[in-house]
Order: sequence, then C-alpha cells, then structure tokens
Amino acid sequence: MRFLHSADWHLDTPFPGRLPRPVARRRREELRQTFAAFVDLALAEEVDLVLIAGDLIEQDQASPATLRYLDEELSRLDGRPVFIAAGNHDPLSRSSLYLTHPWRSRGVHIFAGEGWEKVELSGVTVWGFSWTRPKITRPMFAELTAGPEPSIVLVHADLVSQGEPSPYLPFSLAELAAVGTSYCALGHLHQPRLLHGPDGRLLGAYPGSPEPLNWGEPGEHGVILGQLTEGRVEVSFRPLATRAYLTAEVAVEPELTTARLLERIRDSFSPQQCHRDLCRVRLIGRRDPDETVDRDHLAANLTDFYCLEIDDQTQPDYDLEALVQREASLLGDYARAVWAELERASGEEQAIWERALYLGLDALTGRGVGRP
Repeated sequence: MRFLHSADWHLDTPFPGRLPRPVARRRREELRQTFAAFVDLALAEEVDLVLIAGDLIEQDQASPATLRYLDEELSRLDGRPVFIAAGNHDPLSRSSLYLTHPWRSRGVHIFAGEGWEKVELSGVTVWGFSWTRPKITRPMFAELTAGPEPSIVLVHADLVSQGEPSPYLPFSLAELAAVGTSYCALGHLHQPRLLHGPDGRLLGAYPGSPEPLNWGEPGEHGVILGQLTEGRVEVSFRPLATRAYLTAEVAVEPELTTARLLERIRDSFSPQQCHRDLCRVRLIGRRDPDETVDRDHLAANLTDFYCLEIDDQTQPDYDLEALVQREASLLGDYARAVWAELERASGEEQAIWERALYLGLDALTGRGVGRP
C-alpha cells in the first residue's frame, strides 16, 4: 500500500514579518499551487491513501473560498481515501471551516476530536486524532494501542524528551514505540525528520511544511511518500517547495565602499537564487562610527532580487582600547564600566553587554541610539 504524507500547509497564513505585501500575497497563492502539485504527485505515484497531519489551514485567516479550493483539488483524487487530522492552528472548534464546509470530494475523512478514532481499510487500519482547542497537554499516546495488524497513526503532536512538558500534545520516542503502529504520520515540526526506535526500525516521520514559511525553516521542503508492506514502512522524501528562505553573512569593514558592499551581497547568492528565493543578508563586522548602513539605499540598488531582507548587525569601529584604558571623560567612564561587566559575563549576557556598550557610545557621541 502506497501513501502520501503531508502536514503544516498553513494555507492563508499572513506571512508575518518584513515580507513586502506583494511578496506575501504571492506566497499565499504559491501555497495553493504547491497543494495542487501535491495532488498531482498523489496521482502520478498512484497512491492508495493521502494523509494530512494537521495545520492544513490557518483557522483564523482562512476563508470558505479556501475550503472550496481544497475540495476541488481533492476531488481530483477520484475517491481515494484522504485522512485529515486537525492541529493546533486548525482545531475542530464550533466555528471550524472543516465542519461548516459541505464536502463534495468522495473519500475525505476528517477525524473527530477529543479521542482516537479508528477507520479500517483493506490491508490497513488508520487511527487519527484531531485537536478541538489550541493547546493539549494530555498524554494521548498512552491511550492508544494499535495492535498487531498493519496500522497508521495520524496526529499533530510535539516530540519531546521523556517527561518534558509541552502544550502541543507531547510524546516521546518511547511512548511512540509502545503504540506498536506500523507508521506514525506526524505534523507540527516544520523541518523533515524521521523517527527511529532503539532497534533502528522506522516508527514515523515529520514531513515538515511543504513550503518554508520563514527564515527559520531552511533546507528542502516537501512531503513523504511511503510504502507499507506486511506491517513495515519504507519512505522517501519528495521536494515540492517552489522557493527557499536563504541567509548569508556578509562581512563589513570600516573602509568598505557601498559599491563593494553591493558586490559582496550579490556574490552571496547564485543568480537563480536571487531571482527565485527569499534572501536575507546579515551584515556583520565593523563600520565607520560616523557612517550608518542605509538599508533602503542598498535595497534600491539590488532590484534583481525577488525578495531581499537586509539585517544590519554591524558595530561602529570605536577604538575601545583607547576608550577603556586612556580616555578621561564621561565616554571613557562609561566604556570602562560596561567593559568590566562584559568581561564578567558569559553566553547570552555577553551579547547583551556588547550591545549596551555600542548603544551607549552611539548616544554619548551624538550618533543616535543604534539601528531600529
């Protein structure tokens, strides 16, 4: 039996952050286009069932039109079983669009909430669980025993260490292994991840979000194609995403010209990446204390990028040794006091004190209070 497993589509997500509005609108449309490609893949691979493990839509943002679109796309599967388990972003509340939409696609089954539901098919049993509220701390896996027959569990849940709390239906690898299922089709984590038991057997997987949703989701994104044979599952990852979120660091020195900085930014990505992907440049290093990084000017000269965010993490190139050791002034007193705290600090505190040092020096020298 062949299946296609996806999760975390987040259709109609507003794409929060600094994405320009036209880009955010296109990304929302591209999510739909990728869902159509997902259905195309299911048809091309002649799968026997489709699994969607939660957060298919953003309940607070989605519209009835989105449900109609999903219904139309899933109808192309011509009655193949499609199992949907609601997650924390699309729970089966009273206002759930899943419950109010008049589904016409044959084969669509949305698991009920508040407990495990069992559906028996020829050759496999599918267990599913849907959320009805935004948080679940109850150990749901302890309430499920799949049994010896070939089975698949479909659920949106958070993998944690044994005993670690989580408001997003926590479970551990040990709890998953105890269920005894052939495969657990998971959703919630946005990066692909295979889960194996102590004996190396595949227990389940997170396919990740089919399209990356922010710069915290690098790498390939897609879905999982699986083959269930005599209770054992083999899987392969199938990329689907139309774009990637890419981040590059670009070094800055006090004498660096704007023209050379523009060259370094362009050279950080291939021409294809510039035109296709969502790129972020993190500027690091030291700059002239009397100069600021004009992000708007840089962006205006980098129009060949599809989408570019400039994250200025540079620091003014003050002569800290002279300030700390020799400067007899308010500026020197401030530098010495903060430098002493910086030397005592460790870890994240060091970054905080370093930031405070440069913000204070900027303010005392009349150069402003740092970047926005």
